[in-house]
Amino acid sequence: MMMRGHHHSIFVCSWIFLYICTSCCLTGPASKESTPCTPCQRWEPPCQPKIDVLCPDVTDALLNAEQLIDIALTHNPETRVTWARARAASYQLQAVKSSLYPTVDAEVAYAVTYQNFQGGSGGGIVITPEPGIEDDEFIDPTSLPAPTTVAVGEFVGGNNGTNQLISSDISASYLLWDFGGRSASIQSARQSLQMANWMHNRNIQSVMINVLVAYYAYLDAKALLDAQEDDLKDAETNLEAATELYNAGVKTRVDMLQAQSQFVNTQLIIQETKGLVKTEMGNLANALGVPANTPLNVANLPEELPMDDILSNIDTLMETAKSCRPDLSAYQAEYQKRQADLKVAESDGKPFLTANADLERVDGLNRSVSSGYVYSGAIALEFPLYHGCYFSNRRREAKSNVAAAFAALQTKESDVLLEVWRSYYSFQTAVQTFKYSEEFLKYTEETYEAALGSYKEGIATILDVLSAQKALSRARAQIIQSRTQWVISLAGIAYATGTL
Repeated sequence: MMMRGHHHSIFVCSWIFLYICTSCCLTGPASKESTPCTPCQRWEPPCQPKIDVLCPDVTDALLNAEQLIDIALTHNPETRVTWARARAASYQLQAVKSSLYPTVDAEVAYAVTYQNFQGGSGGGIVITPEPGIEDDEFIDPTSLPAPTTVAVGEFVGGNNGTNQLISSDISASYLLWDFGGRSASIQSARQSLQMANWMHNRNIQSVMINVLVAYYAYLDAKALLDAQEDDLKDAETNLEAATELYNAGVKTRVDMLQAQSQFVNTQLIIQETKGLVKTEMGNLANALGVPANTPLNVANLPEELPMDDILSNIDTLMETAKSCRPDLSAYQAEYQKRQADLKVAESDGKPFLTANADLERVDGLNRSVSSGYVYSGAIALEFPLYHGCYFSNRRREAKSNVAAAFAALQTKESDVLLEVWRSYYSFQTAVQTFKYSEEFLKYTEETYEAALGSYKEGIATILDVLSAQKALSRARAQIIQSRTQWVISLAGIAYATGTL
């Protein structure tokens, strides 16, 4: 009974150890190498403090650009895609880290065996003759001592027939040494997580820039519609002037028809712009991640925009992009991952050292003589000898992947610098365009007023008035487009440098 209690305590301790190891694998060690808690949060590297982002719901209030971005980060499913991928990479890292722990397996087996040996087994009668009696001498059976029954023992495997066994086994194994392959695998998984987190950050910036561009495009369409309403008023004024002069007999009917044609054409353009406003509203709703028919009450841009040049020069912006662009950091993480994969491939095919332990309990249901314990422990050094050139080709594959990742990193860096260059000079062009657009609008307004006054006095022709009115319409549209291009290019610089 003491032996059975001792073995029972061994099994209880073994199962407790198994439970602890399993719990560690399920929860994983506490680590800063995690992902954002929600899809609307930006991932921060371990060396930076974590910043929480407010995610409000869609409201009926007047929404500015900041509120629209918050809505997009809450509702747009694109952020949830990269967030889920980052979470999957985090779990993958924890799974790879499980190689730091020993592996423990338990097995319970029920076996039935049938034996059939010739001669059988069991007891027998052994007659022991007295000493000094020859073999050929007649022996009186009545003079012999009582026969003695002894057990000749059982054959190996037990008696003929069926034997039932239940075995319980707990085995443990731990990798002691493998030429750095285990640590390289963990490093590779860690870089995969870093890459997924950086891509999540870039995706958040992509959602933000898409919202801003859609927002500015919608305001541009609305402003263009307002300008065309002013054009319609001017065309109506031209038509009234031509009609009055025609009725007075001063001008011909051709002037009235030309003015009326311009009036109708302006109405046609307004209808097209109204459709554009609806389209841009749907694009904005789509960028927010809400249905296209969602009504949005959007605030306008300020009337006065700070049209000063940015303080940073192009070289400073390029250096900022090198350190702040999340997707460029993702490519750097990809390159480091490939380097770690190369270390893993180089460790494959080399010897590795493991420690193994096993505890097995066997219980015979038919006979207790078949019951007992088996203990074993070993330290094994394994040498892979030949696997059909598998390991050498894996190393070559890993080296090629490192070279490809390095080339992709160089290409990405060049593309990033080109984006910064384009956005910078696009902003410079927008600033100058807006300044000239203001002057253009000022002069075209004066020209139109002078042409209309001269026409009413009978000096100018209707063509002079219509030409001046068309120029004024272009000036109104140009200043609206230049304002829109300015705000888009300014956001583009922040997006290109990774600071949006």
